[in-house]
Amino acid sequence: MATTIAVAMQKGGCSKTTSCGITAYLLAQSGYRVLAVDGDSQGNLSELLLNCEVREFRGKSVLEAMKTGNARPYIVNSPSGVHVLPSNALLATFYDWIFQDYKEAGGKRPNHVMADMLKTVEDSYDVILIDTPPALGQLTNNALTAADYVIAMFEPSRFCYAALDEFHEYMEIIKSRTNPGLKLAGIFRTLTDNRRSDVRSYNDLVAEEYSDSVFETVVTRKAAAGRIGIDGLVPSNPELKAAVEPYIPFIEELSTKCRLTKKN
Repeated sequence: MATTIAVAMQKGGCSKTTSCGITAYLLAQSGYRVLAVDGDSQGNLSELLLNCEVREFRGKSVLEAMKTGNARPYIVNSPSGVHVLPSNALLATFYDWIFQDYKEAGGKRPNHVMADMLKTVEDSYDVILIDTPPALGQLTNNALTAADYVIAMFEPSRFCYAALDEFHEYMEIIKSRTNPGLKLAGIFRTLTDNRRSDVRSYNDLVAEEYSDSVFETVVTRKAAAGRIGIDGLVPSNPELKAAVEPYIPFIEELSTKCRLTKKN
């Protein structure tokens, strides 16, 4: 059975999608069988890993997988070896479907739709990573209900610092209502510019206040990672190595914290 990890934070611009994609890539390169689930209607994780337009997946995306309760027909193989359950803009209609068609059809577990869908493929993977939207809504509810662990993303700013405490409260609500086994893998500090004193201060503050939760790895802001979306996380990208190398220590920490194992 796969270990399922959600990458989340309601604050936008804190490197959720880039970090999720690079994590999926590096785990696959390390020999893990990885499924990356794009849970954001922007579809950027799909574009990052598949290097194609997400409109190609209309009618054959994570939305259809959740509606049918079966992920397998919608999974796409990426050039890097990561399997992807892609998304597109129509995932935004998930909210309407949940509160109308799903309920009218007798559905009684709206927060478990993604979890139930992923059960159809969890034995085929070692790790399932779920990218989430920058909001605490039905899609994020489903992602955290499906997850064993969550990576709380943090970019060193006033607004993300304020969001962090609220995110912890939100996790406790999910644990009390739909997923009592959910664990915090850790707080992952990214997009760091050490030339700025405020950035250093926020990173230090989080390390002090959440000393039992932070990953030791801190990823600095790199041009190569910022440009990774241009050519994607594919072997032909000339900046691939420079973009993913800063994440290697994080992968080692994550593997230990989440007790990741490779199955034959």
